[in-house]
Order: sequence, then structure tokens, then C-alpha cells
Amino acid sequence: SEPFKKRISQGLILGSDGKKMSKSAGNGVDPRIMIEKYGADALRLWMSFMGDYSDAVLWSEDGMKACNRLLTRLWNMQQFLVDGNEIRKELEFVFHSTIKKVSSDLDSAKFNTAIAALMTLVNEIYKAGNVNKAEYKTLLTLFSPWAPHIVNELYEICEFGANFEEESWPKYDENKLVLDVIQIPVQVNGKLRGVVEASKNATQEEIVEIARKNENVAKHLTGEIRKVIYIPGKIFNVIV
Repeated sequence: SEPFKKRISQGLILGSDGKKMSKSAGNGVDPRIMIEKYGADALRLWMSFMGDYSDAVLWSEDGMKACNRLLTRLWNMQQFLVDGNEIRKELEFVFHSTIKKVSSDLDSAKFNTAIAALMTLVNEIYKAGNVNKAEYKTLLTLFSPWAPHIVNELYEICEFGANFEEESWPKYDENKLVLDVIQIPVQVNGKLRGVVEASKNATQEEIVEIARKNENVAKHLTGEIRKVIYIPGKIFNVIV
């Protein structure tokens, strides 16, 4: 008989003193002041990120500042925006895994972990040195539930469309959720000598050549290679 399918109770937001906010305690925070200082998007982002939605959480203005910095980084990406109509291969895994994570967490009201995934994605884009239009548009759409004002401004500035709300939610590809490059522990005569990165489809010979470029492994590959034991995902042992 209820008019909705699901009900979730939001946890209390405690004052910085750890007590329930109230006028009598004088530990409340006026949201209008926070909006004037940091913006409505930063406030919305911090209130979603500060803890599990159903748990009691402690208010901290430092958290507001951190969310404001994150949105500033998002805004500044327009400065190194380049052309591109699809997500680059080197960023496919992190983008598609983030789309899956944020989509799932939104449905289950796990807003804090969704935002944590977006933080990781922003860091990876900055490591790449630039962002193309397809990537930026996808990133902005993922941020839109928490930062609609900034996202709408950036949509107009970058000419992505008149209104981000008309865009469909990004979809992830399961085939893109498998890393092509894997870490392989390399043993020489049964002793671990280093860890190298190689394609998951690399042959034994290719991995040996990659291993020779690892300084510590190379020191122990001075003799004749008699045998190679390779169990993908488990062991790579070179007998010399």
C-alpha cells in the first residue's frame, strides 16, 4: 500500500563536537553560509561523500574544502581538452569500471563510494596529461547527480549540448573491464627476483625479454636458460 518501492533513512549529521546538531547546543551549520563560501555543488558533494548514507556522520568544513578542490580540478580540465570522439585505450579500463561502480552505487544509495571512484578517475585523467571530448563529456555526466550547476556550465563552455539532462547515462562494456596488461612475478631458479608488466597474451619468449630489462632479474639471468615454467596469473619461473 506504500507509494514507493523502497525507503532509506538518512543518518544524522553530527556537529564538529560529535553531538547531534541543535540550536540549543549551538553546533549547527548554516548551509547558506557554506553555499556562499564553496558553492551548492560542493555542499551537495560533501554531504554525499561524508559517510554511508544511513550512518551518523561528523561534520567537517575540511571535507567541504576537499570537495571544492575536487570540483576545481574538474573545472580546470577544460584547459587541456583535446579532440576525440571515443575513450582512449589506455583509459578504457578505469572509465568503464568507474561507470559500472557509480551506476551500481547510485542504485544502492552508496554515494560516498561512488564519489571515491570518481576521485580516482579524475586522478587518472590528470596522470594522462589531457582529456578528450568524449572522455570529458562522460566524466561530467557521471558527476551530474552531485554537481549539476558546474556540469551544466561546462556543457555550454565545451559545446557538448544545451542541457546535460538530455544526455543518456553512460553504459559500460564488460569486455573493457579486463586489464590487457598484467603484473607477472618472475622467479629465477625458484626464487622471486622481480615483478614485470606484460600483456596478458604475451608469450614466454616475450616475457623473458621484458624480464631481461628488469635490473634485478637480469642479474640472475646470466646463465643458459634451460627451462621456463609459466602458469598464467600464477608463476613465471626461469631455470638457468
